[in-house]
Amino acid sequence: MKSDSPRRLRILLLGVTFGALATLAARQIVTHLAPEPAPKVAASQDDTPPAKVWPPAELRADPNWQLLRYDAEGWSTQYVGTYKNLGEYLGPPPAGVTQLAIPILPTVYQPDIQDKLYYDAIAQGEIAEGDKVLVIGAGSGADSWAVSLKTRAKVYAVDINPLAVMNAQVTARLGGFEIEAVVGDFQEIELPDTFRDFDYVLWNMPFVEAGATAENFQDRNFYDGDDGTVATRFLKRLPSLLKPDGRAIALNYALAKRYLTTPGTETRVASGDDPADPLTYMLFVIPNPATAAAAD
Repeated sequence: MKSDSPRRLRILLLGVTFGALATLAARQIVTHLAPEPAPKVAASQDDTPPAKVWPPAELRADPNWQLLRYDAEGWSTQYVGTYKNLGEYLGPPPAGVTQLAIPILPTVYQPDIQDKLYYDAIAQGEIAEGDKVLVIGAGSGADSWAVSLKTRAKVYAVDINPLAVMNAQVTARLGGFEIEAVVGDFQEIELPDTFRDFDYVLWNMPFVEAGATAENFQDRNFYDGDDGTVATRFLKRLPSLLKPDGRAIALNYALAKRYLTTPGTETRVASGDDPADPLTYMLFVIPNPATAAAAD
């Protein structure tokens, strides 16, 4: 019988050869598929963090700053521009002048020189030191600032626009007075218990416009117009806000006389304006409607 040792040796050698070839092939495949190592990046020689830019871009984009001013001629206002234009208004004002530069946030009503009748009434009227005053339609806080100059006391405010409430709070911080402001529609909101027994309630109102309907104003800002509904609801809410002898001071078109009908209401217009013109700016000084009704 022939020995099979040579045959086994050949099989063993063949297996070793195939194994070596398989290992070599596997290494080549892995080397081919493996990603090349990322090149080493030299460490930066300057590890200083980039300087922060102030104010940030959001505030530099389009901030409107407005100057509020009282002098011998009464109240006035003017557009300042961006924060870069504030320089000359940051120092002490001239003798006999009280002024404050404030930002006007997006969607917030910007004080206008046509509002002079209203602001002069605050400064020159009977609002006295210590009086408790509510401003409806906080807006930019311009009228809250004017009130604070007379009362030297906390001012209360409400506005349907959250940005307006924020704006009024910023103005209070810049003007150095205290404000308690809440967000909500005065026609519906349940006000805090502190919002009671006011000596005065002030409002630079949404102006009544001829031919207006609620549908006309659905897509417009709250201050852009009134079909008479807002003015009527204002009178209904006043007894819950005013002291029995308290009064409201409101600015509107003369056209609003058809809605602001509380007995004893006083009206005035600026010198030279025609009170018979329905679009004349008219100031309304309104007694507490509940007290007026009881006395009528």
